[in-house]
Formats: sequence, structure tokens, C-alpha cells
Amino acid sequence: PGRTPFGIIGCSIGGVLALRYAQMYPGELNMVMSCDAPGLTSLSDAKQLWKERMAQFKAEGVDNLAKSTVERWFPDPCPEGVRTQMLAQARTCTYEGYTACANAVLNYDYDSELENIETKQIMILAGENDTAIGPKEILLRVAEKIPGAMHVLMKDVGHIPPFHNPNGFNKIVVEFVQ
Repeated sequence: PGRTPFGIIGCSIGGVLALRYAQMYPGELNMVMSCDAPGLTSLSDAKQLWKERMAQFKAEGVDNLAKSTVERWFPDPCPEGVRTQMLAQARTCTYEGYTACANAVLNYDYDSELENIETKQIMILAGENDTAIGPKEILLRVAEKIPGAMHVLMKDVGHIPPFHNPNGFNKIVVEFVQ
């Protein structure tokens, strides 16, 4: 009470957290934009894959995992320099940080609470070429479960739209906020 409502934009696990915040604190948000969140239930098909990635990181270090992650997140067409910039950032990840996020992705289930979100504006955005989240239909189903949510499929981008196509992403954000 007495607080000014605000909005949240999150990508990937940040998109899950944005929607979870809206579930936990109804009425506090004016808007939520969730980009390429891997649904609101841990994908059973991905559980073994995450365990393998954690084992790879522990055995080999960050470099090979960072390279394959950036390739997966930023498929062609990709602007020059984006993969290089993101690879440098991905290489700063620690094993502890990676496993904390991976374990979070392995063990959440908020899907049954989606219809309880009371935020005025909700956008579920998916990159057309995102293979990191599983079938594109996952995010369409998330949008369909939230009353009044819109679903946007962003053309020619992968898992991290704000970096893959910043101008296109910013245009969508500005239109959504207005």
C-alpha cells in the first residue's frame, strides 16, 4: 500500500522471475515483459541436458560451454560483434553461479498460478529462432493462461532479443510501455 506500481522486463530466467514476482505481489506491477523464459515449469526434457552442462563446466571450465551457449543463443542472422561481446561476458561466469542458476531452472513449477497474475499489461515475447527454450508453443501457452497477456514473436532473433536486435527490441518495449 502507498507504493507506486512499476514494471519489470526480464529475459530467460529473468523472464521467469518477472512473472513469478507478478504472481507473488499482485497489484504491484503495471507491466511485465517476459522474454524467452523457458515456460513456468521446468522442462523435463532439459533436466538431463542441464546436468550434463554442469558436469562439463566442472570438468572443463567455462570456455567450451560459453562458446556453445553463445552459438545457441545467437543464431544467424546475427549482427557482427554480438557473439564476441556475449562470449566475453559468458566467460566471466563462475561454476557456483552457473550451477545456482541451472539448479533453479531444473526445479521450478509456477505454471498452475499463471491465471492468478493481476498485472495490467503483460507481454510474453519469444525470439523466432530461440532453440534454448524448447518448442515456441511453450510461450504461446504461457500467454494464453494469463488473462489479457499478449504474445509477440520477434523475427530473426534467438534467446536474448535485447542484444540480438536491440533496435527492434527497444521499439517493441517503447510501444508496449506507451
